[in-house]
Amino acid sequence: MQSAFCLNENKIWLTGLPRIDYFYSNKTETIIKELRNKFINAKIILFMPTWRDISNKKNEPFNPFVNYSFNETAFKDFLCKENIIFLYKPHFNDQNINISSVTDRFILINDNDYDELYVLISNIDILITDYSSIYFDFICLDKPVILTPFDYDNYLSESRAHYFDYNLLPSIKAYNWDELMQIIAEKKYYSLPEEERVKFCKFNDGNSSERVFQKTIELLKK
Repeated sequence: MQSAFCLNENKIWLTGLPRIDYFYSNKTETIIKELRNKFINAKIILFMPTWRDISNKKNEPFNPFVNYSFNETAFKDFLCKENIIFLYKPHFNDQNINISSVTDRFILINDNDYDELYVLISNIDILITDYSSIYFDFICLDKPVILTPFDYDNYLSESRAHYFDYNLLPSIKAYNWDELMQIIAEKKYYSLPEEERVKFCKFNDGNSSERVFQKTIELLKK
């Protein structure tokens, strides 16, 4: 936060993130209810890649389904065989990509498909992302994350640097679609150990909004 917003350490409140409090709401988005009723015992996986600076510069939205060993037929068969619902939520800068509807198990979602993103996130079984900060939020749920650095070298050279050493992040990584499908099929994914999660989820208790409120009150009283 210091480097991202050019702040001094004493300007940063250690309160936890209020958005994480939605994980304690015990709510279920309608789209998730409908999918679980339609596809019994299916795993619901959400793929949320981050945006890329180079995409804006070239005016070409990032489309992870055109390279990286993606095969539409194989992917369709995989989702059916493994009883998986695959939700794809692109970054809003990348929404204008052309994706064929390979199967009713593949669902392109946008902000109109749910009421609250973090309720939706709390409802899924596995998260897939590449370099998005959603990673650090989701691990608070003690659910598996699969990282997909499909374009790792290009991302670093053409988009932006990372705040952390990406290679040291403890979640399992897939470098193309073949590896990703193998990880899911063989259930190689895993939740992070408590000692790893607590590095980023120290205030994961549903009370972050209250702490921010109290800190605000203290500031107003000065």
